[in-house]
Amino acid sequence: MDTIETPPGLAVSVDQDAVVIRVERQAAMPILSILLHSKFSDGPRMDVLCTPYTNKMIEALMASASLTEYMGQREGMAQALSPVIELVKESAERENLPADEAASLMQLSIYPYNAT
Repeated sequence: MDTIETPPGLAVSVDQDAVVIRVERQAAMPILSILLHSKFSDGPRMDVLCTPYTNKMIEALMASASLTEYMGQREGMAQALSPVIELVKESAERENLPADEAASLMQLSIYPYNAT
């Protein structure tokens, strides 16, 4: 397994089958910020919004910093998420998704926030 030189708080190793990334707790916030900005950028893409890999990485980084409740309840997120919600609604309509699938897609897209 090859080790890649990284900044303090981060360790990356690569072999033929896997990329292993080890993040120290104090380094979790910058990576969480990068993931959230990529997910909720000005031009969100459905493949980034709804991928379970992004959501699981966000979940792990939030848990490492005890931010899960805080992130989910942030005020003003319903308004801030309106462009993302609109994108998901349009995509669901184009794909003729049933209401339950569209609702599931919406939950995946706005994770880790609540739209209520």
